[in-house]
Amino acid sequence: MNLRGTHIPFWLLAAAYAAAFLLPALLAEGVFLDGEVYANLARNLAAGQGDLWHPHLSATVHPSWHEHPPLVLWLMAPGYLVFGDHLWIERVYSLLTFAACAGLLVAIWRRLHRDDPTLARCGWLPLAMWLLNPQVPWSYANAMLENTMAIFILGAVYCVVRARERDGIAWGWLATAGAAVFLAVLAKGPVGLFPLAAPGLAFLATGRPRFAPAAAGTLIMLVVLAVGGALLWTWPAAREGLSRYYEQQVVATLGGSRGGDKNVFDFAVTLGEALLPALGLVVVLAAAAWRRIGRAVAAGPHLRTALWFLLLGLAGTLPLGLSPRQSLFYGVPAFPYLALALALAAAPAARSSVERLEPDGRGIRAWRIVTVTLLLLVVAWSATHLGAYNRDPRLRSDVKLMVAHLESLVAPDPGPERVVTVCQNLMKNWALHSALQRYGRIAPDRKGGHVFLVSRGECAEPPLEGWTQVPLATIEFHLYRRDVSSP
Repeated sequence: MNLRGTHIPFWLLAAAYAAAFLLPALLAEGVFLDGEVYANLARNLAAGQGDLWHPHLSATVHPSWHEHPPLVLWLMAPGYLVFGDHLWIERVYSLLTFAACAGLLVAIWRRLHRDDPTLARCGWLPLAMWLLNPQVPWSYANAMLENTMAIFILGAVYCVVRARERDGIAWGWLATAGAAVFLAVLAKGPVGLFPLAAPGLAFLATGRPRFAPAAAGTLIMLVVLAVGGALLWTWPAAREGLSRYYEQQVVATLGGSRGGDKNVFDFAVTLGEALLPALGLVVVLAAAAWRRIGRAVAAGPHLRTALWFLLLGLAGTLPLGLSPRQSLFYGVPAFPYLALALALAAAPAARSSVERLEPDGRGIRAWRIVTVTLLLLVVAWSATHLGAYNRDPRLRSDVKLMVAHLESLVAPDPGPERVVTVCQNLMKNWALHSALQRYGRIAPDRKGGHVFLVSRGECAEPPLEGWTQVPLATIEFHLYRRDVSSP
């Protein structure tokens, strides 16, 4: 019986779910602060401000930025270079990273089930488990660095899966996996190292590959990683830039000077809550199929493979709970493997459910119509968010009005970046800083010697005497111009 058509509604349902969380956010303006900072850095790099190893944020805040390795900025910058400074560049980039990760996740699933066509076509199952983790759509909707890192880590794990199919040592696949790990580290730092454990964890969980090939696999990956690091170290600009990153970010974080209060229990609880929706889907599938397949749901080789991916996912998440800086979205590159583990646990139930469906029956035809309609409705609803604001609507509206006024002035030419005075109480308003830079390449400065000033309400330092408010329809943040007679 041809079951290919029975999978279509499940793919459409997964697509509708992804679109419902991604498209409205990507069509509207405003992302999480970190994502907007990365867009500013990449745009500035494309405009010739800063260089490959010394990205430039603004003239007054991080003129040389070393918070993370710069690979993602390099990958984003060509979009601005080719198409210009548009907000949709970072949105399209984020959407492409989502598509790449989803494609690699499904590719891994299909390799694992290359001898089982029915399950191989159930690529929607790990995709659903992955998307049900709320941190996943949030991260891709906010253009985080973890999205790009996840591509390289998925690529590395795919190579390990291919190498595991061989009886001996698959040198080419393992060397490629090592190169992918190297790129993952260049995307977001040491958190990208956990795929090095993939061959050893496969041996522990499944017995394949055997111990010697597993150990050799990790060694080959380490050698490639070390060679890449050594080559970078011979490049003076790379050595200097990465050394500053290591000192400012890695050493400071591990030393506790950057980060909040470490609470392993809270992190574990938050991780468990993020996995609850996918766990619920496993329970529903297993309960629905239990009478038909009985103990096959809870036994079989698929559970050993599930254990491998569970261990790999935990290798990428649990160390984050020990870090002085704890944010669950740091685990986004590891979440595909937890999703694969849950999908593998539910695989027998999924197979049973699909095999019960009649490919040409009324039920499956109706289900296709429902899911197509749902997807179209989600896309139409998402389109209504075009031009809306995801966050800080008053701030962004005010900044755009101020930028439009400043750009309407013929002289003086501010050059690549304009500097304005900002009230002392706004100097740590990073959302304002980022929006000024993103919409108008404006750098905030606490010094009062500039022509324009941005204030929100009263301004104690510098005082507003000697400044006149520019008559704009701003709501919360206002633009002032220095009086001609003021010093």
